[in-house]
Amino acid sequence: MGVSGRCYGQSDVCLAEGWEQFGDGLSVLVKGSGAEVIHSSPLQRCRLLAEYVAHKTGLPLEDDHRLRELNFGAWEGTKWDDVSRIQLDQWATNPLGFAPPGGESGQELIERVQAYWQDVQHSAQGVCIITHGGPLRVLTALTRGEMPNLIVPSMPQGSVRVVRASQN
Repeated sequence: MGVSGRCYGQSDVCLAEGWEQFGDGLSVLVKGSGAEVIHSSPLQRCRLLAEYVAHKTGLPLEDDHRLRELNFGAWEGTKWDDVSRIQLDQWATNPLGFAPPGGESGQELIERVQAYWQDVQHSAQGVCIITHGGPLRVLTALTRGEMPNLIVPSMPQGSVRVVRASQN
């Protein structure tokens, strides 16, 4: 999934070959999870998988723009090796406050994912969430009652985590 070595936060990149097999396995998990709805990032690498799982499970699908990956602005589509070392160091030392040129900061990502999570908790629905590494870091922390840390490693692509979150 994705384009190796390139920054592709909100760029629409294709899924890797064989993604349907992963979708079949995910569909089995979703059927047994108690999910009542599927929420997906509108970006095609999530949306296509979400459509597939919705079709296999019969669950309704809703796009939510708050589940998009971090907007990397001018860095989108750029090889990581071509991004200014100075800017990468600024980002590493201040992931909450730094924003790539024309992009969004880590704090902005956290705020939109927190707003999404509050809506999910308020709905009290079982939700299957299909999204990206950045939002998953934030959601993982929120489900644990922790402060989001954007520096921790993300879940590996194509992995699944089942969480039972209580309503606050």
